[in-house]
Amino acid sequence: MSYTNLKTSILIVLLLIITSISAQNIAKVSTINGVEAYISCNPLRTYQVVGYTDTPTVQWSSILTQGQVNESVEEKLTKYVSQLQKKYNSFDAVVYTSGKQMSCIKFTDVGTSETIGMAEVNKINGIPFYVFNEPVKDYTVVKTKYIEVHYKSRATAGLVNNTIKEDLVRLAQKSRRQVKKGKVDAIVYNGGTDFALIKFN
Repeated sequence: MSYTNLKTSILIVLLLIITSISAQNIAKVSTINGVEAYISCNPLRTYQVVGYTDTPTVQWSSILTQGQVNESVEEKLTKYVSQLQKKYNSFDAVVYTSGKQMSCIKFTDVGTSETIGMAEVNKINGIPFYVFNEPVKDYTVVKTKYIEVHYKSRATAGLVNNTIKEDLVRLAQKSRRQVKKGKVDAIVYNGGTDFALIKFN
């Protein structure tokens, strides 16, 4: 094999490796209340923020049960989206990264089949975390885990409740050992009481 052909082959292999690695962080987002929801991920399209949710009010169900009953991640997200839909007449999607507020956005570009509804997921504690979105790369579920009661809510008898980001960090912390051992590549959560530890194929 000539030097030129060898160089070309090496470049192709490197390109395939880079493409494969990048694909592991790309996801197809889901909708919440009919709205594209970019949760702990960044849209591949350009956009501008047009509004925010209000600061959360007291969660009485948590206080009355001394933190034993608390809203799940799914319930919090649904409440945020509903609030934005009532507050603003027109927007294309919602974005949540951290804190106690969600933003609504309008896209400023022309979407394509490769960018509409697509996002790059964020890592939480070094772990790719797919929240209400699905990896574009094929994967196998290694294990599912039950989401336990929120620690901050219990410790404060319901007066202080976790943010969505804090809930996700808590889940990521529970999975760090499997990730370090190479048994798990990422976490997927699409609602309900369980989240999945996955390995890309």
